[in-house]
Amino acid sequence: MKLRIWSLFLVVFLGSLSVGGCIAIHSGDARLFDPYPPQALQAKQAKPVTIAMETRYQLVGMATTDSMRQSVVDNIEGLAEDIINETGYFRYAVDKKTADYVLVMNVRDDGEPNLGLAFLSGLTLTILPAFAKDSFTITCELRNQANNKIGERKIKQEVITIIQFLMLFGTPFASPNQVIKQMWQQVLQDVTVWMNETIIQERTPSVAVPVK
Repeated sequence: MKLRIWSLFLVVFLGSLSVGGCIAIHSGDARLFDPYPPQALQAKQAKPVTIAMETRYQLVGMATTDSMRQSVVDNIEGLAEDIINETGYFRYAVDKKTADYVLVMNVRDDGEPNLGLAFLSGLTLTILPAFAKDSFTITCELRNQANNKIGERKIKQEVITIIQFLMLFGTPFASPNQVIKQMWQQVLQDVTVWMNETIIQERTPSVAVPVK
């Protein structure tokens, strides 16, 4: 009986998506830089600092294949290449062995659908909205050529997706794909500025304080 109910729900809900609108918003810890890159990273360098990436992606609560995870990693690193190369100070590198630094990024994606509300939303053809939330925990480590960790930063972001029939008539709205891309742009811009701050600290010699 339960299987029949959920099967009916899926048919109704998925069918309702064809007449419903979809909107997403994001928020979190990532700093917003406007304009980007900031002035400290705009000047062209004769020998830019090269940054390679090592990205690991984990989707919690849902089975994924290696190809699905690799697709997400490729999208993140492709966007990172563009954002890093926008600066005059950094250049993206493919070879981790020859890069000046390696950015190790661990991404944990916790999906939190509201199944009860989704059921009611499906029965009403999304007149009653359905909600889903993705919580991202992004842990970054910056490592030098000796593979020593010189800094760590953790960023938490949330993307909330709302599906509702009335959104067909409400403009403007952003699709989930647009919002996720905007989120990653903001995260990667934040991380690029953070890398600059961390490298400056590493390269600035500490001043010994004489003991009296």
